[in-house]
Amino acid sequence: MREALQTVAPTIWEGTAHRCVGGVSVRDVTDALRDLTKDGRYSRGGAFRTLYLSLSPELAVKEYRQSPEEGELRGVTCLSLPLRAGRVLDLTDEEVQERLGTGLQELTGDWQVLTGRGRDAPTQRLGRAAFDSGRFDALLYPSKLAPEAANLLVLVDRASGRLAAMDLPAGFPERLEV
Repeated sequence: MREALQTVAPTIWEGTAHRCVGGVSVRDVTDALRDLTKDGRYSRGGAFRTLYLSLSPELAVKEYRQSPEEGELRGVTCLSLPLRAGRVLDLTDEEVQERLGTGLQELTGDWQVLTGRGRDAPTQRLGRAAFDSGRFDALLYPSKLAPEAANLLVLVDRASGRLAAMDLPAGFPERLEV
């Protein structure tokens, strides 16, 4: 896979991405935004810092609702993050999928079964290889909940510039940095 990644040309993504987090206070939201080391579809906890985002507010709500925090009673805050990622691995592109030896089924499959058994999911191995290559600062990937839609994973330690949430609710600062 490492060799195949070397043959994939990075793309550019620019726009506003979205994320919903548990909590409605500034502290809850700030803590959630800075908790960047949990297991996820393309990452294992602590391996590298990641920020999972959706390309539409509606998809961000769906993604949040599929796995809200246990005992979620505090409400939800949805955030907008304008950003530009200049080196994106576009996993929504079927040619890229073919080159990497993967497909929609694997990219949207249930990664939690394997991590629950202490093993890395194929998508987590792909995320690690993309990070280790140093060639990408984000991954654009199909959503499990809406495969025609996409999510964006920002590799925080590879991102250029600051990441900040904007258009926050009343009572919040003008922006919250990740």
